[in-house]
Amino acid sequence: MKYNVTISQEEIEQDIANGLTLKQTVAMAKAESKKGNDAYITWFRASDGQHGYYNEGEGHAVIGKAW
Repeated sequence: MKYNVTISQEEIEQDIANGLTLKQTVAMAKAESKKGNDAYITWFRASDGQHGYYNEGEGHAVIGKAW
């Protein structure tokens, strides 16, 4: 599975990292949230085409929550 980090600032969403490991994206999401940005981790599983979010304390989910 590959993970991406998306931040949301003033209703504008921007991908800031693509194709990272889970450990890398968690560190980046935490750093962005400390800056005051809403950071979301999204994931894609190529084997079945499934997309979703990785939420803090909950793991993989269909609905995303900001870090």
